Amino acid sequence: MHTLTPPLKSLDNSSVSRRARSAILEAILAGHFDERLPPEEELAEMLRVSRTTVRSALLDLEIKGLITRRRARGTTVNAHVSATQLALDRLVGFNWLLQEKGYRVKVELSHVISKIQPEFVNAFAVDPELECCLMTKRYYADGVCAIGIIDAIPTQYLVTRRLRKQLPASVFEFSDRYCNKSINHATVEIVPMVAEQPSVALADSIVPGRGFVRLHETHYTQEAIVMGWSIIDVNDKFVRFSVVRRP
Repeated sequence: MHTLTPPLKSLDNSSVSRRARSAILEAILAGHFDERLPPEEELAEMLRVSRTTVRSALLDLEIKGLITRRRARGTTVNAHVSATQLALDRLVGFNWLLQEKGYRVKVELSHVISKIQPEFVNAFAVDPELECCLMTKRYYADGVCAIGIIDAIPTQYLVTRRLRKQLPASVFEFSDRYCNKSINHATVEIVPMVAEQPSVALADSIVPGRGFVRLHETHYTQEAIVMGWSIIDVNDKFVRFSVVRRP
């Protein structure tokens, strides 16, 4: 019997379905639901959203192969679900990925509004004069920088330039709060790199001459409008991505 007390937090009205999906997924990863989820009406009451919103969130998780829904049996969590399998889809934050491996995680984030950096011009064929909000994020695992990220969101999509000092680490959540359109999904290109000039790694624990993984992400609205880009560098000593393939 499932109680109606948290592990799930109530949500506001911004991008409710995606936020419901994230809240349910975080509860699954935290082990709150074991192998089976509560019925839709219980989840809706926990989150203070409609059953329609919960159904949409569960459908998305099912499409991505994370849960299985069957009549009479309810909703079960597939055995392979872990942060390692979900990080490339950006279904979980990189902090989850590092925490799953037992690291103490700290995130540092800063931002500036300026012309886009040359790395983005080369990687995405972006206009070098494009003005963007550039957000630099570094994820520390036991005090060592394991993941470095720069997000670039064109200022034409900002609803205000007066951004709070503490911005959300998720570029999806950033778009919900500060942009006139929301990021719906991203495409990811995995690029093998070597840490040497001019390809200095954003994760500064990667020593010169060593290989590392760079991710080039392009962010889109639901209507397939490009909303921005991310460059992500990963030290594979701390993180190795994996994927689940289904027939």
